[in-house]
Amino acid sequence: MPDLSKVTAILPGLADYVVYGAIAVVTLIGLFKCLIPLWRTTSALRRAIVRLQQNAGKQLDKPVWQEARFVGKRLKGCWLRFLQNAEQLDRRGLPTNVEDYINDDTVTHGPGNAGLADLVCALEWIRDNISCFGGDPDNVTIMGQSGGGGKVCALLQCPAADGLFHKAIVHSGIHARRSRPTPETSKVIVGEMLKVLDIAPEDIEKLETVEYHDLVKAYSAVIPKLRAEGLEPDGWAPLANGYYQGYARLDGFYEHALKVPTMIGTCFSEFEKHPKQPVKYKLSEEEIVSLIKERYKEGAEKLIDLFKKAYPEKNLLDLLVLDAEVRYGSLDHIQKRSAFEGSAPVYSYVFAQEFRNYDDGLTAFHCAELPYAFHTTSRVMVTQQEGVEKLEDEMAGAWAAFCHTGNPNHRGLAEWPAFTKECPATMVFCEDSHARIDFDTELIRSKNAMDPSFEEKMAMIYHNSTKKD
Repeated sequence: MPDLSKVTAILPGLADYVVYGAIAVVTLIGLFKCLIPLWRTTSALRRAIVRLQQNAGKQLDKPVWQEARFVGKRLKGCWLRFLQNAEQLDRRGLPTNVEDYINDDTVTHGPGNAGLADLVCALEWIRDNISCFGGDPDNVTIMGQSGGGGKVCALLQCPAADGLFHKAIVHSGIHARRSRPTPETSKVIVGEMLKVLDIAPEDIEKLETVEYHDLVKAYSAVIPKLRAEGLEPDGWAPLANGYYQGYARLDGFYEHALKVPTMIGTCFSEFEKHPKQPVKYKLSEEEIVSLIKERYKEGAEKLIDLFKKAYPEKNLLDLLVLDAEVRYGSLDHIQKRSAFEGSAPVYSYVFAQEFRNYDDGLTAFHCAELPYAFHTTSRVMVTQQEGVEKLEDEMAGAWAAFCHTGNPNHRGLAEWPAFTKECPATMVFCEDSHARIDFDTELIRSKNAMDPSFEEKMAMIYHNSTKKD
């Protein structure tokens, strides 16, 4: 019988070579599979841009960007899917164009407004180039959600952006209680951030080289410290001066802003944290009333009465998660703007859909309306429930119609009147979408006065997320 001892002695080491060699081969293959498509995609996009530049201003039977092989053979499938989406928008009343909406400016913008000037500059690029993509530079809509909604409001107050856009949509972007930056508070914030970043004041230009995430970390580090010292800073906002006319509902509306048709809305719950309670549809009304009184004490009865009048179809426990912060700011903005005679129409909405497949009736949270507005609910798990198509068609159609004409009404939606002093209408999007007249003003004002501020809520969320078990 042959002696196998030498063979068995080298087998463990051989196995290591085989395993690690296989890992190395797989790693190299994966690396090439990532880098080669990336290189090909970059090259294809570069060639596409060159083609756009070469054909800019030429009279062609069909724009080059509508060609199936515009970005090359390898990306043909992806581009065809994009064109199909564009055709879908066209069928909904929105001309086939590329929805770009941010802007920037090269004029002097004053201290504190470099970010806003960047947005103006981007809009100028769209004005000068969007026709190459089949777009209309005289029919541009800007749209923003949350902080993006705040930027839309800022652009409406920016003279440098006049004429660069013609309609505006604000999703959840106007808060009730908001401190505004001043030159004094801004200097204090930047001074403290420079210390954290180890940058000398005389080398402040180095801020332009700091990575975004490092800026955020520095800002997040100094704000709690400054608040503890009694300062209420809000550094993430433009600074009112000649370039930016200030926070509209508190500082006054810039004249041009009143000429732009605008759509403003919020979600039912926004940032409200859902209480850790038994499932709401198994609680009796007495149990729910007890929970509400536990939070709102002597103010509970008034809120309960107002909530039942505003939302008779909803479970009373939803009062605890009703947003009054963003809705109050948005409603106040809408009411003040609509008071100007002859101003462009403003449309108000609340997205109040309930997701019964989750947490026994999850209410509409911050961002919840976006898949419906963009007709992408099929890609979002929480939206998968009976009747989703009807609400999706209502909302996507309204957004497309507004982008096209400045009026969100279309055949598949109940009448949505513009908000006026005489008819303060708000479209409530839900399973039975319809406009309601001045239905929640008193409720929102009362609840907002009893609730903690947005900053306090965010501080509590941050505190709870960082607590150690």
